[in-house]
Amino acid sequence: MMIKDKSIIIEAIESSELYSSVQSKILQELIKISTDYLATASAKYLHRTVGVSIAAIYTALKVLQNNGIIIKVLNENV
Repeated sequence: MMIKDKSIIIEAIESSELYSSVQSKILQELIKISTDYLATASAKYLHRTVGVSIAAIYTALKVLQNNGIIIKVLNENV
């Protein structure tokens, strides 16, 4: 099931205590820039928009990836 209104998902992420502050900010940004819930963003872009260090970005992305919340797609043609 695809939820068309991204604001519902963003609100759920904001109110959830499942994610750290950095993880929450990253997830919200990825949802905002997604098309059909597919998003591509560099660490530099996330650093600029989320406002945390690049090291924190990589750490949060790794945790989200290990927990199955996001996946890393190696093929840029997806």
